[in-house]
Amino acid sequence: MTQFNAKAAIRLANRIAEIDAYIAREKSYSSPNMIRIENELEVRKPLYLEYMDTLKPLADLISTAEGKSSARTLSAMSAIQMLSLAQKHLDSISTKKDAIGTKISVDYHQQKFAGAYKYTPESTQFDAVLKSSGWFIVKIYRAKCHDRQSGNGIRFKLTEATISNLAQKLSEI
Repeated sequence: MTQFNAKAAIRLANRIAEIDAYIAREKSYSSPNMIRIENELEVRKPLYLEYMDTLKPLADLISTAEGKSSARTLSAMSAIQMLSLAQKHLDSISTKKDAIGTKISVDYHQQKFAGAYKYTPESTQFDAVLKSSGWFIVKIYRAKCHDRQSGNGIRFKLTEATISNLAQKLSEI
């Protein structure tokens, strides 16, 4: 079982997004701020390099799982975005302590296919588990695309503590 800790990659992705938002905000102001923007661009360069170094092992694992596939593939950045989205969903319904042990299956390319489409195509998917130190991707594989019924391609297997917290929140409504 190969594990990839996504915590550092998510932290770096959030920092890069903050810097990008700052730069976009500063560009709308007057020209004296351009010096600050150039400094921020210099700060961003090493951050991007560190980010790419963090994602390289994940990208290698994904390319190994995909083999020669060229359609419905998964990028390391997409995987990190899906893990970040899963974490946001979990934060809204549970405490971190109760959520530890939650498992997810992610199909980034889930979609509805027409009935005339003879075969269900395959996409690169992954399974992850939440541990105390962050998300760990435990399996990356190619499988048939899930049929989109609703949602964003993340299937949760919640812990008992999370389910009881969710039931308690729903009963309060």
